[in-house]
Amino acid sequence: SETCGILGRVHKDRWEAELTAGRTAAAEGHLERAIDTYVQGFEVDWRDYYPGINAVELMTLRDPDDPRIATLLPVVRYSAERAVEASPDYWGQATMLELAILANDVDDAQRRLSRALAASHDQMMIASTTASLRRVLAAKRQVGDDMSWLEAIVDQLSAAGRG
Repeated sequence: SETCGILGRVHKDRWEAELTAGRTAAAEGHLERAIDTYVQGFEVDWRDYYPGINAVELMTLRDPDDPRIATLLPVVRYSAERAVEASPDYWGQATMLELAILANDVDDAQRRLSRALAASHDQMMIASTTASLRRVLAAKRQVGDDMSWLEAIVDQLSAAGRG
């Protein structure tokens, strides 16, 4: 699971680099490999939510209507909930925030934002979460979803990162 999480991150970083360089075909290849590797990592150990949240996020970025999201999201959410109950650190809270957003659960997203901001964090952590949520926001806007609630969350998170 951990090895797949690391390898998935390598492909995710390569996807972002290729996208930034305007090489969309290469970017798409790395995105697919990142998704597949993260899914494999989560399937190896469902208790490790890290590869699961990354798989679901990247699926959403590639195609918010990907049917695998509906299957995987509740399992990742359950896994993350168990881990956060045992250790409610910032990354766990941020993961729960993102899962609520990916599920379009506005009320839970607001609760999770409050919990994430109350957890011990630094500006790098907030910046990382904000960047992820901005990507999700852009993907969900492309399919025409009303994302004003998510814009407000991203704005609040961004403001907290500047503080």
